[in-house]
Amino acid sequence: MAMYNSITIPLQIFYKEKSHSALQGSTVKAIDSFVDLFFLIDIIIKFRTTFLDSKESIEVRNPHVIGKKYLKGGFTVDLISSVPWSSFLSESSQSGIVGDLLDALGLLKLLRLSRLYSTVQRSNLEKNIKVYLKVVMMAIFLIVFMHVLSCIWFLVVSAKERWVQNMDFMYVA
Repeated sequence: MAMYNSITIPLQIFYKEKSHSALQGSTVKAIDSFVDLFFLIDIIIKFRTTFLDSKESIEVRNPHVIGKKYLKGGFTVDLISSVPWSSFLSESSQSGIVGDLLDALGLLKLLRLSRLYSTVQRSNLEKNIKVYLKVVMMAIFLIVFMHVLSCIWFLVVSAKERWVQNMDFMYVA
């Protein structure tokens, strides 16, 4: 689901003016709502997920301690990225600066990919398998980063609304 977000969110944000019907359809909105609901449920589950205390080498099961640790950690980013803030706005205010800022908050959803790293790090796999998975994750992060940069580049170029071909490579004989 995080990979789905990493592909669709930059397209929806940076291709807004030149939006394609495939990005604005009801099916995509339904899938986005399901993914957001899934991550909201994940927030609730994180308040009950035990963790290992590295100082005492014990598993912490106290819900209050778990909740405090999560509130101090990634709760804020998880909450801001999981709530569909733009659905609280009217259609007219979504096209303004406030709508653009709320759409930019959607880029925080890309941070969900970082959970994959911690999952692999804490897994009980053999070292050689962990190394292989880390290399695969690095490739995935690189592809997502290039995708976001290319979407930003599209937005920059489309603001000028024209391409000018560089002519300094042509020679007149």
